[in-house]
Amino acid sequence: VLKPGYVFVPTPPTYEKLEVPNPDYRPAVPATMKDFVYTGASQTFEAPLTGAYLFEVWGAQGGTAGSGSTNHGGYASGVAQLVAGQKVEVKVGGKGSNGTTSINQCDGCSKAGGYNGGGNGIGSAGAGGGGASDITDGNGTSLVDRVVMPFHTTHPTNDDSYFFSDTMSHAADAGDVIQVRVKNNSTNTSGAIYFTGTQAPNWSESYVVSFPMTASDSEYRVYTIPIGTHPNWRGTINRLRFDLANGPHIS
Repeated sequence: VLKPGYVFVPTPPTYEKLEVPNPDYRPAVPATMKDFVYTGASQTFEAPLTGAYLFEVWGAQGGTAGSGSTNHGGYASGVAQLVAGQKVEVKVGGKGSNGTTSINQCDGCSKAGGYNGGGNGIGSAGAGGGGASDITDGNGTSLVDRVVMPFHTTHPTNDDSYFFSDTMSHAADAGDVIQVRVKNNSTNTSGAIYFTGTQAPNWSESYVVSFPMTASDSEYRVYTIPIGTHPNWRGTINRLRFDLANGPHIS
C-alpha cells in the first residue's frame, strides 16, 4: 500500500553474470571408429580417452556345402565405460571349413569349426560352424554379452526342420533375450525357442517361447525374443532348440 503522495516506479532488475569453471569438464571429442579383422589370434584395444565406447561384433560365417553360402554369423553390440589406457581383448571369429556336396563322400569325415568356438561339422557334407567374435576386459568378463555354442540341424520326415545346441551351462536371468537374424522364405508366420534346464527337465511345449515372423520375406530381420520372461527360465539352462518358421517341409 502506497502512502498518499507516493508514486510506484518499477525499476529493471540488476544481476551479475559470473562464470564458475568446472574442473571435470572435458570438451566433446568427435567419435572415431576402429575395425579389427580376422587374424586367428587375440588382439588388444587400448582406450585413448575416458568415456563410453560402443562395441559391435559380427560372428564369422559358417562353412558352405554345395552352392549354399548364406549361413552368415550373428550380431551383438554393447556400450562400456572405459578409462584412458584401459585395455580390452578382441577376438574376431574365423569362418568354418567347407563341406562337400555329397553326404557319401568322405575326405576326412569332419570339418573344423572356425577360430573361437565354431562347432565342427559332422561328416564330410557337414560344414564347420563360424567362430564367435567377442570383446572381454582383462579379467575375462564379456563387454558384449553372447553365448557361444555349436548347433546341429535336424530334418525330420514330413515335418519342419530345427536346430539345437550342444549341452551348455548358462545362468538364467529374467532379463535374458535371444536375438535371431534370419530371412523367412516360407509362408509360415511363427517361430519358437525351446529350452531345458533346472526347471525345464526335458523338451516340452511347457518350456517354449513363441514369436511372430514375417512370411515370404525378402530380407533378413533381427527378431528379439524375451526368453527370460518365461517362468521356467531359471537356474541353469542346459540346451536350446530353435524352430524357425514352424510348419511342414520347411528347411
